[in-house]
Amino acid sequence: MDIVWRRGSHISDEIIADAELAYGICLPQDIKDIVKKYNNGRPSVSTFDSPIGKEHVVKKLISFKIDDVENIYKVKNVLSTKDTALFPIAIDPAGNIICYQNGKIVYWLHETDEVYPLADSFSDFLSKLY
Repeated sequence: MDIVWRRGSHISDEIIADAELAYGICLPQDIKDIVKKYNNGRPSVSTFDSPIGKEHVVKKLISFKIDDVENIYKVKNVLSTKDTALFPIAIDPAGNIICYQNGKIVYWLHETDEVYPLADSFSDFLSKLY
């Protein structure tokens, strides 16, 4: 099923590069491609399963724009106190974060500070949404 992204906005390569530079990370191209086209967007197909349960929901991509209320800089500051390898990509309605970590996509639970594997790539994660 194709994903339609709502309420997202295009951002420049420079905005993504600034975030990569700020955190010393090189994001995979599939993440950059989606974020560049649909920054802060909400997917029309948003349900996913994890090792700890079924029917979790992606609320939206976290914005790469520093002046947006919910942005990767604010979220990364919280995540960095837990695990510096976690890089925020999307958020669920409960405040849990879908992250890029060491080449994989993982699910960080804010209440327990636990991390669970979701997919080998962002493209793979998106293909599993239903």
